[in-house]
Amino acid sequence: MDKYEWDQKHQDFVPPQAVIEETIRIGHCWSFAGSNGHIGIQLVTPITLSQVTLYYPNARQILPKELRQAPKNILIWALLQKEWLPMLGGELPVRPMSDFMRKDRKAPSHGAGGVFVAVGSIAYRPEDGTKQVFTLSELLASKCNAIVMEVVDNWGGNETCIYRIAVHGAE
Repeated sequence: MDKYEWDQKHQDFVPPQAVIEETIRIGHCWSFAGSNGHIGIQLVTPITLSQVTLYYPNARQILPKELRQAPKNILIWALLQKEWLPMLGGELPVRPMSDFMRKDRKAPSHGAGGVFVAVGSIAYRPEDGTKQVFTLSELLASKCNAIVMEVVDNWGGNETCIYRIAVHGAE
């Protein structure tokens, strides 16, 4: 198969990097099959998380099918070193890094000895606008260098589409 044939068959494929791009174009999103899934983002520099912003096209400008593909209930997980866990007082859910990794991949070196801690449970409502800012747990006072956005469900679509995620915090 030549390059042209591959491009024709995969012309609608949008890579995961789309979720950190500045522009929002209807149809240009990272999608996955079903109503639940996740995406991880390695941060350029470790930060103390404070907020996450989700972007989705205006609900009045997209088709009902596209609206059903919007994420609905979302968990935000922060990668922390295990030694920080006692300082959280056991108040936040914790999951091993392996829960968010493909079975055929090794853990990245930047996450060695780390676990994911749930720092936010958020509900995205398309009718609330194209840009929605969510405040994360104030219990998290340590710096993290990676997050996972776990989509628990969507608005009834057969696939889920994520347009843009922005992570905010202090260095």
